[in-house]
Amino acid sequence: MKYQILVPILFAAGLSVLAQEDVRVVNGVKVDLTPLHRWFVERRGERPMQHWKRLRISDVLKRVANWDACVVTLEDGSTLNILLDHFPPDIKTPIVTFKETESLMTSLRLQIEADEGNLASIARSSAVLHRRMADGLRMEIRDKRSQLAELRHRLGTERHPGPVRLEFRRARRTVFFATNTGRQYVNLAVWDTGLLPTPGL
Repeated sequence: MKYQILVPILFAAGLSVLAQEDVRVVNGVKVDLTPLHRWFVERRGERPMQHWKRLRISDVLKRVANWDACVVTLEDGSTLNILLDHFPPDIKTPIVTFKETESLMTSLRLQIEADEGNLASIARSSAVLHRRMADGLRMEIRDKRSQLAELRHRLGTERHPGPVRLEFRRARRTVFFATNTGRQYVNLAVWDTGLLPTPGL
């Protein structure tokens, strides 16, 4: 009986999603991707709008001019380096945050290592000034270790991921539509999601 109730609910939910238009704007031209969404739900007939591809982000490299240089995974599983316009922030932000967190952790480890080396040198001196410097350095090391511990907690591990890693994994699993605009910059093709910016952001 539960299954008889569940199937209509799921079907109705699917219809609700398909009923919402997904209008994109590329090079000033409006495109409605609703037929494409419908095909991926129903998988009937020939796939429409072949020039619109479903992508996943493998890596975000850097900002190039007005675009984001990315490595994307295509529908056939191959990867491609592209420049992406109108990058969905709910995908970009977690990936960038993850990379920045890893970079900051590496920087803090190196700073702590250098500070501990300086502390060992200062500690060998009996001068009052050096003792005060040592006390200040110990406080700095303690603060940096505290920052590092907080970042470790937020990042977590592969087996026990923290919130930053979980959001990173979600973002890399998320698929989105984009199309090759036919333009190139620094030998990279410019792709566009055509997503309109959210007002006020």
